[in-house]
Amino acid sequence: MNTQTITIDEYNNDGSFINLYYNESIGEWCAYGFSAYGSLLFCKSNGYNVLQSFSKGMQMPCLIITKEVLMQLLQKTADITEQTDSHVRIRMPEKITMDAYRGWVKTLKGKIPEVYNL
Repeated sequence: MNTQTITIDEYNNDGSFINLYYNESIGEWCAYGFSAYGSLLFCKSNGYNVLQSFSKGMQMPCLIITKEVLMQLLQKTADITEQTDSHVRIRMPEKITMDAYRGWVKTLKGKIPEVYNL
C-alpha cells in the first residue's frame, strides 16, 4: 500500500466514494478516512464483521474487511469506478453524513482495535 496515494485519495474524497486498498502484509483489504466510514455503513447494513480502529500512522480511521466481504460489496454495487489488483474505488449511492463521521472518529481515537459483530 502506498500511504501517500491513500492520503491524497482521501483528501480528494468528498464522502461520495469508498477506496479500498489491498494490504499485502495482512492479506486483506483496508479503507481509511471517509472510505472507512462508508465501508462500515455497508458492512453494518449487511451484518458483516469488521476490524476498525484509528491509525496513528495515517492519522485517520481505518477499517479492515476480508476478501469475501469485498466480493459481496462488489456484487451489490453498480458503480465501480476503478478496479485493479490492489485498489477498488466505488461511488456510494449517497454521501456520508459528516456529523456521524466525526462522531465515529471520536469513538475510535484512543481505543484498541476491536472486532464488532455489526
